[in-house]
Amino acid sequence: MTIDTFELADADGTVVIVLNQIDLASKYQIVVPIASRKPTVVWQAMLDTWLLTLGVPNAVMADMGGEFEREVKEELETMGSRVISSAPYSPTQNGICERHGQTWKAHARALISEFFLSFKAGEQVKWLTAAINYAANSAVGPSVYSPSQWVPGRGIKLPYQTLSQRSNLRLHQRMLDDSEPSFRQRVGLLSAARRSVAALEANRKISEDFLAKSRAATTTPAASTYQIGDQVFYWRGLGKAKVKKHWAARRPGPAVVIGHEVNNLWLAHCNLAVKASARHVRAAEGIGGGRLEGHLRARGESGRLSGSSAYVVVAAQS
Repeated sequence: MTIDTFELADADGTVVIVLNQIDLASKYQIVVPIASRKPTVVWQAMLDTWLLTLGVPNAVMADMGGEFEREVKEELETMGSRVISSAPYSPTQNGICERHGQTWKAHARALISEFFLSFKAGEQVKWLTAAINYAANSAVGPSVYSPSQWVPGRGIKLPYQTLSQRSNLRLHQRMLDDSEPSFRQRVGLLSAARRSVAALEANRKISEDFLAKSRAATTTPAASTYQIGDQVFYWRGLGKAKVKKHWAARRPGPAVVIGHEVNNLWLAHCNLAVKASARHVRAAEGIGGGRLEGHLRARGESGRLSGSSAYVVVAAQS
């Protein structure tokens, strides 16, 4: 199982936070709105929507966001789940959750645009998430089974099906009742979500993404590239525009490799243990100290240089 959070805005710009939960094997996905990113709120949402009905997963993968620490991590480990954290600035390590989250957001934006939804009415948020969850989990995949057939063991019985519920006169009466526009919108949301899921298979943008730059080189195991004791530089992102510092665009280091974790590296730097993706690490190589001296001078550390112990980054930026 893998989890993540993201934000979604309605037609008026009102933003809500949603929790994305997906089973890695079947791609069964449950997305629910949450009040905040507090660990207690995230844990309660997981408990109510996944754990109490589908059981405890063997392992849970998440990024290193604070919303998945404290209560979330403690309770999952107490239940017997192994919590795995992806390396910082490495969304590809949680790629399945990221891709399905972006796909879910694309469906949501299409429905928000079509029905001009407002999240100020909490009911519309819930029915939007329910409609997309229904549509995504009932769609038949390459295995000729839908995610709902893999996890709950049967297809989802979708509500408000006028053709299959021909004898349900109450349903047809509500469909024609002008005093219930919210009900017709609810039915329309479910229908539009199913159309959006079906249309995704013929989306040209997906083909463009698959033909983009290959990431095959980054699948090389980190243990075969970097050995214990190697000196490296690692990347830590460019920072946010509002809090960007003069050091934000540089690679800290040199650091020493002290361990491997799948395709991540544990590094020792400045008396700290740092976790970094192998994609964000570059080997260091001594060339006399010129470039490193300028790098350290910018940090006010040039006095720490010795003539033969300088290292610089070799290879292109990620």
